[in-house]
Amino acid sequence: MERLDVLDWQRGLLAISVMFYHLSSWYIAPLDSGSLLGRLGIYSVSMFFVLSGLSMALVYKSFFIDIKSAMKFFTRRVFRILPLLWLSIGLVVFVIGKSFSVEKIILNLTLLFGFISPGEYINTGAWSIGNELVYYSLTPFIIMLFNRDVFFGNIFLAFTILIGAWFSHYKLDPELPLSTQWNTYINPFNNFYFYVSGVAIAYNLSSFNFRSIHISTISLASVLLFMFYPADGNQIKIATGGARIALSIASILIVISAYKSVIELPRAINYVLTSIGLATYSIYLLHPIVSEMIAIKTINTYSFDSLEKVIIFSIATILFSIMVYHIIEKPCIKLGKLITK
Repeated sequence: MERLDVLDWQRGLLAISVMFYHLSSWYIAPLDSGSLLGRLGIYSVSMFFVLSGLSMALVYKSFFIDIKSAMKFFTRRVFRILPLLWLSIGLVVFVIGKSFSVEKIILNLTLLFGFISPGEYINTGAWSIGNELVYYSLTPFIIMLFNRDVFFGNIFLAFTILIGAWFSHYKLDPELPLSTQWNTYINPFNNFYFYVSGVAIAYNLSSFNFRSIHISTISLASVLLFMFYPADGNQIKIATGGARIALSIASILIVISAYKSVIELPRAINYVLTSIGLATYSIYLLHPIVSEMIAIKTINTYSFDSLEKVIIFSIATILFSIMVYHIIEKPCIKLGKLITK
């Protein structure tokens, strides 16, 4: 449970980094691949995928035995993801007042956009939710493959890495901006190896105990590699070529170092990080909506500078997200478990 707490803390901090990345880009200045926040804007989501695969393997390692158990898993995932996504879509359409085609709304409400057209998401950042749904649909197969033989699972991981390398070295052009190739980048199979890496971590390292000096070394080395690997300019530079390899390795090692760490924090800090960690999904999905809602209400009344806006929007997002977790997410998660009990 201590290690799972650490993973929750890591999720929360990654969600905060994505929020800061977006708000800083929108209200202060664009961020490139040479800045730490610019790199986190891309690879925080990659680490989310690793953490997701790791969590699924830890929780459902002995769960999948037949089609019925797989359907229970899918039901729980739908109750975990759909309510907040519906709330987010409703706020964008009915509160902010943006309009979309009926087909696009249906694709998002039914979670089918990730399978049919990953670029047809409504909410900022929701492309990763579409990716997750594709990965969840394959999770019973992946778990059963690793259960049958970890060697076969690792071979499958190697296959997904080759697919990711194909995207980063051939499908994506390092000379063109990432924005012009966004639909290619968010293809679920470009990032699939991150999710499968998380599953592989659970199977290969769950019974392996690192000495504290070793885990500290891995943590420091991975963070330094992530921060100082030479790359700058448009973020396509860290999504292709050698940078893609180096930063992918660093991202996976950062998750491993958290997973195998046992950290005791003061109760107050523990409480804050745990609260943020539980509200990760809300923070990730709601921060663009909260910032826009506040901006609409205050832009003609108050005058804030750019940094003040980022601070106000961030605090409001965290508080609102924690409330949403307890009012909407947590009860729906319990309901999903109750239905499938």
